[in-house]
Amino acid sequence: MLRAVEFSLKANMTDAAEHEWELSRENIRPLRSGRKVKSLNNVFSGVKITIVEAEERFENDFERAKASDDPLDICLHYITWFEEHFPTGKQSHLFSILTRIINTFGYREEFLNDERMLKFWIKLIENKSDANVDAFFERAYLAGCCRRLAKFYVRWAEIRENSHDINGARLVLKHGREHCAEPLDLLNEASDALEMRQIRALRNFSDSENDFIDESGLSAQRLALGQLTGLGPNHEAPVFRNSSKRPGSLHPGTRPRRLESGKTGNAFQIYEGEERFDDENLLVPKSFGDNLAHVAFVQNSWDPTKWSDARIDGIPRKRNEIHRADFTVFNENGEETKDRKQANKHTRLSISNKITSMEELFAQQLQL
Repeated sequence: MLRAVEFSLKANMTDAAEHEWELSRENIRPLRSGRKVKSLNNVFSGVKITIVEAEERFENDFERAKASDDPLDICLHYITWFEEHFPTGKQSHLFSILTRIINTFGYREEFLNDERMLKFWIKLIENKSDANVDAFFERAYLAGCCRRLAKFYVRWAEIRENSHDINGARLVLKHGREHCAEPLDLLNEASDALEMRQIRALRNFSDSENDFIDESGLSAQRLALGQLTGLGPNHEAPVFRNSSKRPGSLHPGTRPRRLESGKTGNAFQIYEGEERFDDENLLVPKSFGDNLAHVAFVQNSWDPTKWSDARIDGIPRKRNEIHRADFTVFNENGEETKDRKQANKHTRLSISNKITSMEELFAQQLQL
């Protein structure tokens, strides 16, 4: 009987441990590679590891990686261990760890086109919630990282396509072919899939437009500046030019003049990104990818902001000074006013707070 009870208790404990992850599934951060249920149950039902212990382990593994012939393997093993033991995220700590790994090993020639370094870059972007994703890919590209990896360009093109920058996505895939990224089939498949999605989108749009055609909408409409929307991830307003038409003129019949600068060519050289990176010039500088400013329009605010809150230095603080004019205004009645003031000055009564008796007052009058 006791053995049956012990067996039932062990079975209940086993069932509870197997479903431990379901109690915290809303707080679990998903990964691209997925998570193992067994490792999640071990984390939630086992001994918790603090972030201080994780940082101490990273320092030991990081020093061991610096002295190793294959440091990326040690670093990747630690990142996998960190994500398994902290399934809820800890993005700020993981971002700083990935930044140190990339700044230390990312610019080395033997690791520029290593797929493990690409994983570090992608995880760095995923752990920066308010980052400009396109800026990180452009930073890696200008530094010469991952230029021979087709997965780098495919992922970058997906980011630009999601931000509705279709021409930018095409340009990224074109850069991949120019740098002979491998495998080439992956770039071709991504390019074909991009064009097929655009064809389907245009076909669906044209079908919906053919069903209901509004003739009033065919005429050009003017929009106020507040209603214009930008393009790309930064919502910029580019200059559109129609290459099939030449610039017109206000006067019909006149031929447009060509600019002289078009004959001589550009007077400057385009920056190609051949920048050298080392321990001083970091691949991922501090606060890289953060938003530089946030503009908010607030009306009828009961708590207005001050210049000191904006942290703007160098603003001179002047007191309210009364500046007297170097001239006087002519007044016809000025003499009369002056005489009246002098007369009032003599007729003023002086009031004293001294208390005197009747005898003293009578004696003062006799002396006068």
